[in-house]
Amino acid sequence: ISLGNASDVRQHSISQATPQLFNPAVSPDGTQIALVVQDGDFSTLAMQPFARDNAYPMYLAFNDKKCVYQSPTWLPDGSGLVYAMSCEGGKFAVYRAELQYNFMSDMDISVSLVNPRALTNTPTADNYFPRVSPDGARIVFSSNRNGQGDLYLINIDGTGEQRLTNDPADDGAASWSRDSSQLVFDSNSDGDYEIYRMDLNGGLPRAIQLTNNNVDDRWPLWYQ
Repeated sequence: ISLGNASDVRQHSISQATPQLFNPAVSPDGTQIALVVQDGDFSTLAMQPFARDNAYPMYLAFNDKKCVYQSPTWLPDGSGLVYAMSCEGGKFAVYRAELQYNFMSDMDISVSLVNPRALTNTPTADNYFPRVSPDGARIVFSSNRNGQGDLYLINIDGTGEQRLTNDPADDGAASWSRDSSQLVFDSNSDGDYEIYRMDLNGGLPRAIQLTNNNVDDRWPLWYQ
């Protein structure tokens, strides 16, 4: 994992190349990254402080090769993570867990995930790529329960599920606006991937196409 600055093209490495690291998510206070560690059959969530250049990540959950993790996203107050997990060959579900810091000495700190709980329950379909709204009230995620990727919305406690898209295309990679009122996401509903926007305030959510190209436009991120 490398860190760059929007005003500075230089980068510096904040973690070793081995094991493989995926899905980095910067903490709300900007001091650390949550990420997925993959080393052969081993998969877990980990945390990497920015201040520790080229250090190995701190594992948040010790995995006996029975579970696979994806796409961690922070709670807005930094107290925990929402992520996708599949165990023993089952389907991916969206989980929420708190972070517990263990101070063993002034220089030795460990972090672990505690009180994990499933927020979705669809044994025959995957639920993946969760993203918590900036106000901490809702989670958007993708699910293939209807044969293709659609976007769904739930409250932070897993209640109040709402389907946001319903088409034969794959819709995913949603990103929240800072006021938690809108989403941008990618969809291949017109043949290739384009970027769409959806307003969640009032009425039935409706997708508005923002790009129209002959190449794939993917993985949008709401900047400001």
